[in-house]
Amino acid sequence: MEKREVILPERTIKMIPIISRYNWFMAYRSLEGLKEVLYQMSQRTRFPSELSMAVVDLEENYLDISIDFCLFFNELVGFVTNELENN
Repeated sequence: MEKREVILPERTIKMIPIISRYNWFMAYRSLEGLKEVLYQMSQRTRFPSELSMAVVDLEENYLDISIDFCLFFNELVGFVTNELENN
């Protein structure tokens, strides 16, 4: 992220040291880590939020979401490849 600071919003640049120190992106590797991240985010909202409960929906619908993601990601790769070839 440090290499791309010039294209990031100022608020994001200020968060880079915290993101790096606490290794936030590693939390996304597991459902438990994702639940913790969403819980922490919900604590910073100005309104009551149960973001961490989204993990329950993810667990219950994991196969369908996984299939949809794979379809989407394949389309995304194709689109980016096409864009790179044409530019």
